[in-house]
Amino acid sequence: MKQEAPTSLGGSSSQDIKNRHQDIKKGDLGGYVESERNLSQYDNCWIYDNAIVFGNAKVIQSANVCEYAQISDNAIIIGYATIMGHSKICDHAKIGGRALIAERAEIDENAELLDSNDYITLTGFGLTHNTITFFRGEEEICVNFCGYHGISVKEFRQKIAASHNHDIELEYCAKEFEMLCDLAEYHFQKETVNH
Repeated sequence: MKQEAPTSLGGSSSQDIKNRHQDIKKGDLGGYVESERNLSQYDNCWIYDNAIVFGNAKVIQSANVCEYAQISDNAIIIGYATIMGHSKICDHAKIGGRALIAERAEIDENAELLDSNDYITLTGFGLTHNTITFFRGEEEICVNFCGYHGISVKEFRQKIAASHNHDIELEYCAKEFEMLCDLAEYHFQKETVNH
């Protein structure tokens, strides 16, 4: 079960931080944390704007969380990763390297994204024009979209085919999702060849 974000916990720097985006001085206000354990007190990481980190989630090393991003559960943001927009990172997800997670990406389960090439986010699809995120799972490409969290592309295709076959508009969406799955599989195949 996903944790609900705390409503009014703010954070301020307890020390000067030489961050890659800006220098943060002791006492500068940042985003929101549930407790000090959510943001390393010894590294150059920072939470900006209205971003929030809660539960057992941690932001460490030189990572940044900004805008309206939410980091929760046991997620870890490390390295030089930046999480921004309205992105949500939860469960046991680990985001690191120089990964840039933006827009409305949702990364969960046991995803481990250490590079921006480990995921793609596409916006404006389906009847409600939502965001769909494809990412490298432990053994296969996974999908997050409207209630489908961390399922394989194969399983996503099956669920869409079964639920989108009784209406012309839904059939159009199903075809669109098929093409997006093909694109994601092609994209990650290309990345495997280049590595």
